[in-house]
Amino acid sequence: MATKKSKLTKRTIWGTIKHIPRRILQYFRIKFNAALNSKIMLKQYVPVLIHKSDIAAIEENLKRRLKDAPATQPAWTTQEQQIIKRIKYQTKHANRNNVTRTLAYYEVYRQFPELHWAFLAHMVSRNGGWSMTDLKGDLIPRLMSSQQVEYLFLFLERANSFIFYDAYPQLLLYIESKKQQKNMFHLLPQFHVSIWMRVIWDHEWNHPNSSLLTAALIVNEQHYIEQRVVQDSSSKKYVIDELYFKAQALLQLNQVVFPSKDHVVGLILEDFTDLHERIEFGKQLYCILFGFPMILSETTSFATRVKHSGSRADYWPHLYQKHRNSASSPTYSEKLKGCQILEGAEPFYSPELLHAWKDRLVDTPQIYDWCTDLSPLDYLHRLQPPRSFDMTEEHCYGLNKIELAVLTKKKL
Repeated sequence: MATKKSKLTKRTIWGTIKHIPRRILQYFRIKFNAALNSKIMLKQYVPVLIHKSDIAAIEENLKRRLKDAPATQPAWTTQEQQIIKRIKYQTKHANRNNVTRTLAYYEVYRQFPELHWAFLAHMVSRNGGWSMTDLKGDLIPRLMSSQQVEYLFLFLERANSFIFYDAYPQLLLYIESKKQQKNMFHLLPQFHVSIWMRVIWDHEWNHPNSSLLTAALIVNEQHYIEQRVVQDSSSKKYVIDELYFKAQALLQLNQVVFPSKDHVVGLILEDFTDLHERIEFGKQLYCILFGFPMILSETTSFATRVKHSGSRADYWPHLYQKHRNSASSPTYSEKLKGCQILEGAEPFYSPELLHAWKDRLVDTPQIYDWCTDLSPLDYLHRLQPPRSFDMTEEHCYGLNKIELAVLTKKKL
């Protein structure tokens, strides 16, 4: 009996291995098509610019502020105290989960479209929600233990919650400044915002530049979570140093995509632990989203039309469904061929976030300023789109790879 089972296992493993050359050829074909389609789209690129004079002015102000002794907190007026209290309440209320954060970002951009970062954050937050519900979908739970799923969710939630905790009060202070028609950024220290962003916001108020502000916020938020989340000892022990997290790069799970009319565009983050890569990744996503008028128009239309639920059925209902039509089977059967569901198979289960995960209380971020020198200024000098960003086929290919991993594990 054992010999028969061993022979069966060998046959099924060989059945998987013999398809590898075909999959390698498919991979290069997909890469070629993506590069070709991206090259065509690049002809429509409208550069997002940051002027050298703005960077020079920020450098002088940052240099001066870093040398100055920390200012003593002034006595806030009654009105200022009310503003601080209101912003803290609004931030806490909107930071309950991925769905509330995603909506909050969108509402800021809808009212103040010059705040490009808010829409970029909205779309990245949508992707964050999709990653969270993947952990309760048809595929990932078959590759990871329930404890690993829990740890990874908490890691994602903590990173996204910390970014919101830092960035949202800044956006609300900008809105307050517009209402008051005066600079209110002297209140930023009440929200423990880095000196980096205090200099940036003061400059932005007098010399508006959406691209500069967006790049600066990308730099800020990735530095903000670097020590607090990515290099945190618990994160490293339970997530980052674990094999299942490292396998994400192999399976290309770190995809950020922007759905548009006939395709999806975006990028794959190869190494989440690399601060420099995360910043450049964010800048390139910004160039994709705001450097191509058609992409921005179609992505904005999607965001306006489709309320974020956390389910991938929001953008690909032909592949995903929010509810299972039948009970989940302990054994997995192949569903996918290319980018289509096999005849007779159900779409992949992709639950809404609020059905997949309960709200979690996240610890308050440690208070310290990450900005201690002028080195972050280097990130403001380069804003360029990637050479390849059409993800339509590659997004499907990534899903095929995950399913293949599930099928291979089942055979083993």
